[in-house]
Amino acid sequence: MLNARGAELDVDGKFGRLTEEAVRNFQRQNDLDEDGVVGKDTLGALNADHETSEGQPLGPDKSSGQQATSKPPDYFAYRDKPLGASAVKDLVSRHGRNVMIGVDPTYEGWQATDRAAKEAGARRHVYLEGPGGPTGDKWDPEEKQRVVRAARGQGIDTSRPGWMKEWNSTGWKNHTHDQLKDFKKQGFESAEIDNLYRGLGDSPRRLVDFYKEYAGWHSQGDVPSLLMKNVDKPQMQAVVEAVNRGDLPRSMFSDYAIWETSAGPLEGQERLARQLGIRTLVSDDTYNYAARGQF
Repeated sequence: MLNARGAELDVDGKFGRLTEEAVRNFQRQNDLDEDGVVGKDTLGALNADHETSEGQPLGPDKSSGQQATSKPPDYFAYRDKPLGASAVKDLVSRHGRNVMIGVDPTYEGWQATDRAAKEAGARRHVYLEGPGGPTGDKWDPEEKQRVVRAARGQGIDTSRPGWMKEWNSTGWKNHTHDQLKDFKKQGFESAEIDNLYRGLGDSPRRLVDFYKEYAGWHSQGDVPSLLMKNVDKPQMQAVVEAVNRGDLPRSMFSDYAIWETSAGPLEGQERLARQLGIRTLVSDDTYNYAARGQF
């Protein structure tokens, strides 16, 4: 049952360390006590999750008044260093074509992964750096150079002191919009924008305001659906309230979100996201970003 959700364990009848880690990961994603024990509550959640994936598409709570726009992917797989064509074929063989394959265009070789996804009829997701930012206290030199080139492309004079402030204020958004339009034309279904905190801060209001702007792009068919990444509890609460008020359309968002453990522990934002029919995947990898899992 855990393997059906992407655990990839050997079926040997033994409950070892890897199995316990898979159980804990499932418990964390489903807001259960993270004790690594398949007790009554965990087993019930596994069975319920199985019934949902085998039956109707996962939708939001009826109390939210929102409707899911399409069947969510059965499996999501992303790694910044390309998965490769053989891995894509293996995933589609095991999970079917309703698999979402993610790529990072900043890494050489991503085209082969994406081409394999298209040929297999899988769904496609793209990672974008957004404003960019350091990992820890240091910028990756290649990422910094990409930001410099992107800023120049937006008419920002990077030889001036303080040019990064202009980039963080407006440049990144215009550049990212151009990228989103291009990847939409290429047929990508969803996109995530990293490092939004550098351009928007941690303010729930500013995040919702940006999402409203994104909603306008999305309504025009310009951009893919948006994957929410590292949205904390106050921000997610503001998003849910905005959707319920009709200020944001549910259809602009993907059916899943990603939370990196480097951003801290989950504090209930995953429960709020579920009110909109959005499931949360937890990524434990920061320096070599990767996320995968069964819905």
